[in-house]
Amino acid sequence: MQHEIPDDAAFLLPWTRITNPIEADRLVAEFLLEAPYLKDALPIAVAHRSDNDDVLFQFQETREVRQGGFSFGVVHLSWSGVEEPKIDQQIEFFECWSHWEAAGMRRDVEEGVSRRETDDA
Repeated sequence: MQHEIPDDAAFLLPWTRITNPIEADRLVAEFLLEAPYLKDALPIAVAHRSDNDDVLFQFQETREVRQGGFSFGVVHLSWSGVEEPKIDQQIEFFECWSHWEAAGMRRDVEEGVSRRETDDA
């Protein structure tokens, strides 16, 4: 299992890699305000969706992460001011990079394609 992002990893739209360390730190801080119990998992913001407020976090190999069986998680962060479900109910965990790539990113790509096809009809 790949618990790290491969060097040759490709992010497909609507996902884009976060390259600005200031933005990554801001997203981690926002996440930890909502989910402080995951602080010890040392989250790193690695990508975000361009069409909504979803962020992909990588969690470092810690006891909590090993016990939980996950290395990545997608979280919906909202800055709209509209009250939304608690963040605990919005985290989708993935055990490894290939799991997120297949079950997370590719699903989002397919949803975007079908949405565009519906809009074009």
